[in-house]
Amino acid sequence: MTPALFEAGTWREGLEELLWSCEEQDRPTGWELGYRVVALTFYGGGSAAADAEAAGEPAPHGGLAEEAAALALDTPHVVTPHASPPRLSNNLAEDVHVVAGLTWAQIAQVFKISERAAAGWRTQGVPPHRQETMEALRAIAVTLVGGLGSAGVARWLTTGRPSRLDRIIHGELASVVDEAKSYEDTPAT
Repeated sequence: MTPALFEAGTWREGLEELLWSCEEQDRPTGWELGYRVVALTFYGGGSAAADAEAAGEPAPHGGLAEEAAALALDTPHVVTPHASPPRLSNNLAEDVHVVAGLTWAQIAQVFKISERAAAGWRTQGVPPHRQETMEALRAIAVTLVGGLGSAGVARWLTTGRPSRLDRIIHGELASVVDEAKSYEDTPAT
């Protein structure tokens, strides 16, 4: 994980030491699933330096907790407004495109058709033999969009190995729908 992998404004020098100082570096980090560190918080009664000073001991120099606390104090809390979820349009193709945040190319990939053909469904309607899968994609999107937003639903569908979209392509539609339903009544919905 190098600074080049982070988006502009999300990296600070010295973070690589904090993120990679664990002894189990071969374990999954979450980065491969699209997660990133957005804030560091120090939980404790006070700083290690203040505790040492109160005990009459020399202050420790630059421990991990001390560095994390300094970074947390330097990084102000930012309130981000929650966008309202997109409204359904009663057009199945448009709903999957907008609410699920999928591109026409990604929708076309599910059915192994051209992007142009999938985009044509906006005006021509979804063919009857494709409606069940499109309705399932819309149901997944409607379940998750309240907590994740359209972009988050698209990330949920397209990340992982295999991705949930790949699993749908290979006939595992019901298990992906069940997985989305399992998120009902959680912060993701």
